[in-house]
Amino acid sequence: MSGTGCFVFYRFRQALGLLGLLLISLGIEAKTFTLGVLSPRPVAITEERWQPLADYLSKALPGHEIQLKAANYKDLDALVTSGELDFVLTNPSHYIHIRYHQELSGALATLLVEDQGHRLSGFGGVIFTLKTSNVQTLADLKNQRLAAVSSDSLGGYQAQAFELMQQGIRLPEEASQLLLTGMPHDLAVTAVLKGQADAGFVRTGVLEALQAEGRLDLNKLRILNPQTDRGFPLHLSTHLYPEWPFVALAKVDDDISRRIAAALLMLKADSSVAQAAHIQGFAIPADYAPVEDLARALRLPPYDQPFQLTFADIWAQWKHWALILLSSLAVLLLAGSLYLLYTNRKLTRSHAEIKAMAQRVHHLAYYDPLTGLSNRLYLNQTLDEIFATNHHEYKHTSNLLIFINLDRFKVLNLARGNNFGDQLLKAVAERLHQQSAALDTQRFGYFQTWVARLNADEFAVLVAFNRKLSSEMEWQLGESMAQQLQACFQEPLEFDGEQLSLSARMASSYFPDSPQDSTEAVIRRVNTALDQARREGGGRFVFFEAPMGEQAIQHFQIEKELPHAIRNQELCLYLQPQMRASGQLAAAEALVRWQHPEKGLLAPGAFIPVAEESNLIVDLGCWVVAEALRLLKLADEKNLSFELSINISARHFHQTNFVSWIKDQVYASGVSPQRLTLEITESLIIDNLDEVISKMQELRQFGFKFSIDDFGTGYSSLSYLKHLPIHELKIDKSFVQDVSTDADSAALVETILAVAEKMQLQVVAEGVETLEQLQFLCNRAEILYQGYYFSKPQPAEEWINSLA
Repeated sequence: MSGTGCFVFYRFRQALGLLGLLLISLGIEAKTFTLGVLSPRPVAITEERWQPLADYLSKALPGHEIQLKAANYKDLDALVTSGELDFVLTNPSHYIHIRYHQELSGALATLLVEDQGHRLSGFGGVIFTLKTSNVQTLADLKNQRLAAVSSDSLGGYQAQAFELMQQGIRLPEEASQLLLTGMPHDLAVTAVLKGQADAGFVRTGVLEALQAEGRLDLNKLRILNPQTDRGFPLHLSTHLYPEWPFVALAKVDDDISRRIAAALLMLKADSSVAQAAHIQGFAIPADYAPVEDLARALRLPPYDQPFQLTFADIWAQWKHWALILLSSLAVLLLAGSLYLLYTNRKLTRSHAEIKAMAQRVHHLAYYDPLTGLSNRLYLNQTLDEIFATNHHEYKHTSNLLIFINLDRFKVLNLARGNNFGDQLLKAVAERLHQQSAALDTQRFGYFQTWVARLNADEFAVLVAFNRKLSSEMEWQLGESMAQQLQACFQEPLEFDGEQLSLSARMASSYFPDSPQDSTEAVIRRVNTALDQARREGGGRFVFFEAPMGEQAIQHFQIEKELPHAIRNQELCLYLQPQMRASGQLAAAEALVRWQHPEKGLLAPGAFIPVAEESNLIVDLGCWVVAEALRLLKLADEKNLSFELSINISARHFHQTNFVSWIKDQVYASGVSPQRLTLEITESLIIDNLDEVISKMQELRQFGFKFSIDDFGTGYSSLSYLKHLPIHELKIDKSFVQDVSTDADSAALVETILAVAEKMQLQVVAEGVETLEQLQFLCNRAEILYQGYYFSKPQPAEEWINSLA
């Protein structure tokens, strides 16, 4: 850990200690809460998977601790009954079983999982047969051989059994044979494919997974009772049932439950906690009544025991009360009246608590917990309502949607820390809210505004007018609002006595622009304009114009033409030298260009982003490697020796045959791998770290060098750096260009240089364009420089010939 990191960690521990002392001084006792998690696998594996979530929730309760206990069905029931648990995370069927016997506060959140690339909060069952089978409908399954995983599986048997019950078929009585294959679900599919069963039951996502693995051809199967009108992305034959609930027991304080629910709903899919648990986070609580209805219909626990009541039971229970009733009827009537009064008050109180909980959940679902502004979901629903009013009530009005994206927020957040970034976002939100309130009270009094925080440093302002405006009026009001919103960032913000100047890029679009306009369309238009503002630089406000939509068409055209360009040698490499401060050549970086037959020479920014969205980047990477090796061979023929850096995309690197492929390319060329530096980005590193390290180590042993490109613009760089067999760091030009004018950029560059020196890594500074930038870097470390100050990129062969 660096000196800076140790200092921050020390301060963090000090803050926690002070918080603990404060809680003690206020008389608030630190408390340990226990989270019980159902463990269908060995307990140690389950605890390893869910411990990061327990630690995450502990941080959401300063002064308290969440302790994790994993257990099987029987042991988890015992822990709940004995009162040892405060929270429970279990499957839907087990949740119904526990709720039948214990008093719970209800589900705080529902688990989100990833299945075949989809983020889902529900699942169901699939009923399938061979296409060659005579089974066409659910009714045909009577007296057939059926294969399922287990009678205890909700998605692998119970959901299908419930659907068949609706068709008058009871299982297992009315099946010719019920073959229970056990886990995994693949065995039920195999039984059908081998003719051991006429139809099979599996959980949603299993068939798609087998097809993705190349183990199943879905064209050979017929899905029975397919559900196509729910918007569910996977094959489905039954009702949808919610994923695992996160439950609080009734003894847990409401404030604790609220904070836990907020923490669960704020958990992001790309966080280390979610990745460790293999989940996508949590959603607002789902309705688990369908699971209870299924259990009642199939007579599953806890509804599997018939209720029998005899006269002897009644007498044994009530004989003493009967005697008392005969002697003290008046007293009993009074007690009954008091009891009814107490019960009525309790029900009234419970109703109020449920209503308050619903209001809290609604606020968590529709409002940003950091700033208090409405969130993306609230904005989308408001847009949907406006479009519905325009379409169905013929109330045609003008409406304006504005997106706001802070400039350089990522740099500030990295340089100052997350706490500083949070305070900055709250201050910006307050200014936008005040400006919105001011707009509502100005002379344009016939509109209403909403402010929302969409994500990270992204905000939105929605302006809804009460009538249709002329084009001239729309333009005038748009200009006026743009000026007033930009005024929010003209006055510096003050933090701890320090003034901080901010700017933001903004974009907007009026809507509806046609009878077919929609929420998705207007958001797409504003995002298109925001991209234009980003390209034009900080502090820009861009109104959407029709030509911007043509950029999307150009994107499609590039994706269509790029494969042809790769095949027909329309691409070419440019080389930009990497120099020492003395002006001596050290190496060069290969940069690809496209000599378009109609548009002329295209820079990488015109086609690389399009290629990165598909496998075209792999084909492009193969061409670049082959061309780079050819150029190095040409340099050898001219008795020139220099190292060459080439960019490797994350998608290309993750190809299963990448290591063997690039080694074969180098073998065939006869070029020494030690002359090649493979530049990778931090986005590659944070994805499947173990696989990345293994591949890098094998290639490093072969002779390749590795460089991390655009270092400092990604996430968690320092935490991964020590594990990687790298040779070089490249400082992103966005930091280099501001080192002589911006204290934050200078501090960040100095930190990177210090880390590189400690780890004995070579550093390349990109985008060096001025003498001031060069002098700043020279005074701090001995590194390599790449930028227009020394040389622009030049055609590869011309550059090589100029050295000969």
